[in-house]
Amino acid sequence: MGKVSKNPYKNIVIIITVVLIIIVSLIIVFTRSINTPEDTLSEFYNAVYVSSNLEDMESCLVESYRYYFEQAVTMAGMEPLYYQTYRDESVKLYNKNFHITIKVTDQEYVNEAQLSKLRQKYGQFSAAQNVTYDITFLGEKKEETFSNTIDMVQIRGKWYMVTHLTLPIGKNIYAY
Repeated sequence: MGKVSKNPYKNIVIIITVVLIIIVSLIIVFTRSINTPEDTLSEFYNAVYVSSNLEDMESCLVESYRYYFEQAVTMAGMEPLYYQTYRDESVKLYNKNFHITIKVTDQEYVNEAQLSKLRQKYGQFSAAQNVTYDITFLGEKKEETFSNTIDMVQIRGKWYMVTHLTLPIGKNIYAY
């Protein structure tokens, strides 16, 4: 026959410990997957101007927009590394050790008419906002702040950029 535990609380302690570990793990995973519009904008601008990483740029864009964006920043594949000119231009202006900060200054949920248009163009999402923000370039000898406004949608907890934005440094290209 099976061995009966002499301490009836031992099994309860083990079960409670396992449940607590699962709960803590879920909390960690859940909080890492939630982001804000500011997080997405910061990731995007750092990918454009600091790391010059196309995949990181595209991960901030709603999926249906990524192809058009890539076509624009690679000049339809004719200049595959064209997007690196944004990093090069910012290094010229601010030196190598510059960094970027993003500060959201206003967020408004879009109205029903805008929501309908965004859904027709980008599919289903849980929320949509018009986000106004400042992007500050901090260099060794120079600091500049630019303002911009963009529409963003939230899909499965992550915010994505959906509208064309004006890049503060470098040649603006259009991905439509």
